Amino acid sequence: MTYSTASDSQIPRPWVYLVRAAWVVIALVLFAAMVVGVPLRYAELLEVCASGDCVLLALAPAELALLQNVGLSIQFYASFQVALEIYLFVIFGGLALLLFWRISNTWIGIIVSLAFLFLGTTFFPEEVRTVTRSFPALQRPGEILTSASVVLLLLLIFLFPDGRFAPRWAIWPALLAIGAVVIDTVLPLSVRQAESASMLVIVAALVGVTFGVVAQVQRYRRISTPTQRQQTKWIMFGLLCMFVMMVFWTIFVEMFPLQPGRQRLALYFSGLIQDIFISVFPLAVAFSILRYRLWDIDLIIRRTLVYGTLTLLLALVYFGSITLLSSLFSSITGQQSALAIVVSTLLIAALFTPLRRRLQDWIDRRFFRRKYNAEQVLAQFAVTARDETDLDALTTELVRVVQETMQPEHVSVWLRDD
Repeated sequence: MTYSTASDSQIPRPWVYLVRAAWVVIALVLFAAMVVGVPLRYAELLEVCASGDCVLLALAPAELALLQNVGLSIQFYASFQVALEIYLFVIFGGLALLLFWRISNTWIGIIVSLAFLFLGTTFFPEEVRTVTRSFPALQRPGEILTSASVVLLLLLIFLFPDGRFAPRWAIWPALLAIGAVVIDTVLPLSVRQAESASMLVIVAALVGVTFGVVAQVQRYRRISTPTQRQQTKWIMFGLLCMFVMMVFWTIFVEMFPLQPGRQRLALYFSGLIQDIFISVFPLAVAFSILRYRLWDIDLIIRRTLVYGTLTLLLALVYFGSITLLSSLFSSITGQQSALAIVVSTLLIAALFTPLRRRLQDWIDRRFFRRKYNAEQVLAQFAVTARDETDLDALTTELVRVVQETMQPEHVSVWLRDD
């Protein structure tokens, strides 16, 4: 396996061991905080919170009653949430160690591995913040660690994949966003902080990520090599998965929090799906860095678009048909009937294949036009090759197909003389 290490971002040899030693110290501190925080976090989630000032994911009495009605205990709930946070810690922390081991002689390797390290300990999981809540003297260091995770995430987005700001204007929004995070960190403790970060940090992160995405698009179109374009596809795919979950969580937890009850309890249990989507980001970034010859992510994006849209449409049709048919049967017979579920299931089975084909065709024409056109041209050539008997006409058509699909600088056909 060959690795891409961006030779222009090499750390000067006298500094390599010092940078690595600093990384190891930071990693040991964060890992120790996670280990200490796990039992504290578990005990925190076992406490039912009846007041308005509750720790994140703590249950209200009404939610505990709902949980017990379905046969689940609060111990199960606390174990479930802690297990999800440990899962993110293992994914981010494990990949941070892997990247540090493979490319710690480059600045981009150190930045990416540190970003994963902080995201997996101080940004997504609550264990480190639980430690700072349990020991008030650690409140300010905890806020600094959270801000550092945001700064590293912004640097990762702007500097990926070669460790340079490109285009050149990208350095200014990056500095402004990072400056806003730093300013928030040094504000007096009397300034109200949100559960994960202040609103200033949230706004700075969202604005910085937006400009970072714009910079990546321009880098992709004008600067990146073919391999770097594949890397950019990977990181943008992973970032989209993570960013959607972050926005979803920010809306329903921080900006417009749900009231205690069935909906909020469902939101808390949806953390399993959220964490799976979030973990796509570190996996995509690590894979794009460590693999020189990348897998074809176009296929992954293509199938994600097709089957994600297909699942959503079929779910809407299924539940809509059940509701409509149940109402219809109730009005006719005066009682509920299982026939609505049977008919809806058969309808979904009948719609699956034709709907998938139509979605595949529409997505290919909309988002993968070049590949779609190439497939159409090759299909037409296969028909021509089957029916054409004139050699000159066939070679002319072959040259046209190669030019249209592969777009080489020059095409020539050589036929062996028997």
